[in-house]
Amino acid sequence: MRLIHYIILVIALALAGWLAFSGMSARVVAEQEKQSDKSYQIMVMIELPPNHIQPGSAYSAGYGNARQKAIRKRLGNSIARQYGIELIDNWPMPLAGIDCFIMSVPSNIEMNLLVKKITADKRVSWVEPMEDYEVLASQRTYNDPLYSVSPAGQKWKIADLHQKWTGRNVSIAVIDTQIERNHPDLIGRIKTSKNFTSLANSIAELHGTSVAGVISAKANNGIGIAGIAPSAEIIGLRACWQSTSNGRSICNTLSLARALNYATEKRVDIINLSLGGPPSKLLSQLIDIAIGRNIAIVAAYNEKLPSGGFPASHKKVIAVSSDSESYRISRGFKAPGNAIPTTRPGGKWHLADGSSYAAAHVSGLLALMQECRKMATQNCKSLATQSNSRFIIDAKASLM
Repeated sequence: MRLIHYIILVIALALAGWLAFSGMSARVVAEQEKQSDKSYQIMVMIELPPNHIQPGSAYSAGYGNARQKAIRKRLGNSIARQYGIELIDNWPMPLAGIDCFIMSVPSNIEMNLLVKKITADKRVSWVEPMEDYEVLASQRTYNDPLYSVSPAGQKWKIADLHQKWTGRNVSIAVIDTQIERNHPDLIGRIKTSKNFTSLANSIAELHGTSVAGVISAKANNGIGIAGIAPSAEIIGLRACWQSTSNGRSICNTLSLARALNYATEKRVDIINLSLGGPPSKLLSQLIDIAIGRNIAIVAAYNEKLPSGGFPASHKKVIAVSSDSESYRISRGFKAPGNAIPTTRPGGKWHLADGSSYAAAHVSGLLALMQECRKMATQNCKSLATQSNSRFIIDAKASLM
């Protein structure tokens, strides 16, 4: 009888554990999918008074003193009540001179009409719906052995360039999904890792890890690949997340804005945005501020969206598409983006496709140029000649 009771107890505990795990998994999936539910969230921008801005202060959600925060919170709640919506959170962005209030909109309220009404409110600078942005990579997975030489190896003569330039003292913010910091080809390459989504830090994700590998995987270590700028410092900023339901990697306006704000305040040299989506006034302003601080911004070109999608369509952003595509782009460059050997989570490697990786190539190449520019004794013209790349010649003229 005792044996029967014991067996029943074991089965009950196992079932309870399974139910708990299933419930936890369901909550995680629900939370991830909620992140992309842009239809019921808007961002209400309210101007920060000039005397509230504290030059040199670090960005944080707690910007300003307690009294200032309380005043702004009351204003946000007042606007939400007036229009029958709910205030969820707010994120001050002193760089852009605004306080961003995130508000939830009930399904019975027509979104476009609501945006027009709130935009007309004199207390409000502007309103944006929360938009989604998707990383620009193919979902194709290869089982073939890793190629020993990347496409850029011959086209750009990377091994020869590394004799002089490897991206030393150049920082690149990779705004993407979670990067695997302990990957054998990335150990020591990820200087900082920050999470700007509302999800808890997750395990390493595919897209961010792959983009980071193209840019700065270790060179000459006897394994894997060599990045375009193997000595560059990667600032990993998680603004996107990998969905568990369909494998897509997506971001939203707020997470991207927070990551851009952080990268700009840290005065990185280059920002890599291997993603695209609809235009955003908030993101455009932050990009303008970053470029005004001499930060180069590289974005992936999406041929399915007008002008390559945003932020590639921004006139001051370096737009990049895959050189394997036959379509023409009116502004920007082409770089290797097909069958690119790179890193993936789990300490592995794979072949990846998409303009995401073309953009990563150009970010790495820019790092070599930035290093050359910082070394006053170097003749950077030889970099253009040695690379045999139209991109290098054109970009050098605008950056040197």
